[in-house]
Order: sequence, then C-alpha cells, then structure tokens
Amino acid sequence: MPTLYNYLSMIAVGAFWGCTNPLLRQGAVQATNQNHIATTTSTTNSSHNNNDSNNASNNNPPSIITGSLQSLLKFRQWQVWLPYVVNQLGSALFYVTLGNSELSLAVPICNGLALVFSILTSFVIGGERPDDNPLQTVLGSALVVLGVALCVLSSSSEENGNSTDNMTMEQQ
Repeated sequence: MPTLYNYLSMIAVGAFWGCTNPLLRQGAVQATNQNHIATTTSTTNSSHNNNDSNNASNNNPPSIITGSLQSLLKFRQWQVWLPYVVNQLGSALFYVTLGNSELSLAVPICNGLALVFSILTSFVIGGERPDDNPLQTVLGSALVVLGVALCVLSSSSEENGNSTDNMTMEQQ
C-alpha cells in the first residue's frame, strides 16, 4: 500500500522532471547562442590574421566527434548543468519510489505530473506558450491531473476492497 511519503515522492519526481525540461531547453539554447557567438568571433579574428581564409579546414563539415564535443561544451554553462543535476536527482528519487510502490501506479503519476509541471514551468519562464489554443492546454492538463487522481483512487479502492475481502475470509 503506497503511503503519503510515496505519493509525495511521486509528486516530487514529476516536479523535478517537469520543471527541469523547459530549463534544460532554455539553457541549451543560451549555451548554443553563446558558443555560436564565440565561434563566429574567433573565426572572424583568425580570418583577419590569416590571409588564406578560404583554406580547406574552414570548409569541412563538422564531424560526429566535433558535434559531440560541442554538445558537451554546453555543460560549461550553469543554465545547463544545474537543471540536468536536478533532473537526475529526480531520476534517483524515481528509482527509490519504484522500490516502495507499485510500478503501475508510480509510472503514470510521475510521467503525467512531469507533463503538467513542464507546461506550468514553460508558462512561468516565458518559454513556449499555448498561443494557438490555451483552452486545449488547460483542458489537457486537467485531464492528466484527473487521470492521476483516478490512478490514486483506484489503487486505494483496490487496497480497501482487498483488505475487506481478506477480513471476510478470515472471519469465516
């Protein structure tokens, strides 16, 4: 039987995952823009210092290794690594929660709440906004919360039903 601690852990996991997704997206965009500005500045400076700016090394497309290194360089920015660490703490808490609660209950609650927290966080930080139809976003979020509530209620009613069935069998 999931306890209040388990439910609070599931809500915390949803919050950790959901709140960090828009922050990671925003941090990655900022890091990409800063790296692009730095790369453009260094390329401009090197072309002024080097008369042969049309050499073959400037025309080569980026390799897989270069792309991977550029992705890793984004972690130098605190706007990327801090949300990433919080997200990973949410994952660790998720695994602890899975050990103490039912898989069929923990997964939909954590993922559903992560979606709701992600929408709320995006709205608060001014990221993606539901400009086309905000009613759809609100209705979708409400349906997700209703689904989570149904999961919780069905779990608690099954446990109450099972415990009364066991009591009835023991009394006979």
